[in-house]
Amino acid sequence: MRLIHDKADWLPKVLELNRVCFSGVQRAPDAEVRLRFNSPDCSVFIVRTSLDELIGFAICEPHGAEVQLWSIAVKEEHRGHNLGGYLLDEARQYYEELGGYDVMSLNVHVDNIAAIHLYERLGFRKVSVLKRWFLQDGDGVRMIKELS
Repeated sequence: MRLIHDKADWLPKVLELNRVCFSGVQRAPDAEVRLRFNSPDCSVFIVRTSLDELIGFAICEPHGAEVQLWSIAVKEEHRGHNLGGYLLDEARQYYEELGGYDVMSLNVHVDNIAAIHLYERLGFRKVSVLKRWFLQDGDGVRMIKELS
């Protein structure tokens, strides 16, 4: 796992994984992914094979003293091996080392129980329910984790 600096090489792979992992209103449009992916403010973390096959990614976007986990995805056949946890921990460590950030936040669909359990296991706590966050597809849950 690593923070990537050669972002342009990975954009097509991230877009494809985003399309495979998410559907409907839970999938960010390609234009939104591109915008954040190419933003100098956002950080992209990846998990890849030795053959440069993308297994997972996390995109984080800072807002003042808060870092938002904007998107995270792991290929279905690689789930259950804590790769999402590793991506989040890599992001947390990166922003703690940079300093100036108090919390990491994320929003998750209220029905995504597996993701909510992962985030809770990693120290995130629920702070609010976001009504109609996913438009017609339901509510979201806002979660935060304090950074040291």
